[in-house]
Amino acid sequence: MSYIALALPLAGLIVEGVNLLAGSSGPSLVEIGFTVHQERPRTGWYAAIRARKDMLDINTLRVDPHDYRLLHDNGSPLADYPYLVVEMTQARARDDWFKVPELAQAYGSVQEEFRRGSVTGTEEAIAAFRRIALTNNDLLSVDAERLVAQVQDRYAELGPPVPPHRRRRSRQYMFPDFRSLDLFGGA
Repeated sequence: MSYIALALPLAGLIVEGVNLLAGSSGPSLVEIGFTVHQERPRTGWYAAIRARKDMLDINTLRVDPHDYRLLHDNGSPLADYPYLVVEMTQARARDDWFKVPELAQAYGSVQEEFRRGSVTGTEEAIAAFRRIALTNNDLLSVDAERLVAQVQDRYAELGPPVPPHRRRRSRQYMFPDFRSLDLFGGA
């Protein structure tokens, strides 16, 4: 759900791509869409079909697990109506947490300031990262707090950054890759 906001800017490109594939030059190809508000979203398959209720028995439809097309009970594809299929899933841990743009960008600022050798800049970037992580809608509060603690712990382990002209080859002067943080503690 949290990445829907990221996908919205791409919607126009997707529509344009579908139109180009279908040989259409206008917006007439996209025929359906839907919007849903659920207080407590439920997992499962959802379909928006442009058909009157009396024309199609949705209880006889299923989703093909290979290509996600809607199929009739007899296995034939639903071909007479435009439709959109969406699957809602739930996971305890988000494997791609490090790709959340706002977090990745803030962490990149921490890395950049550390690389530059700026103590003040690094500490300000860590403070900014903390604010962004703790207010980010893509993380649960407990996960955001754990992530901030890990960034602060890494900084404490590495020590303050060293300006480039004072560095020695035997020491690491890079803040670790964002993906290397163990957000879920091995879960």
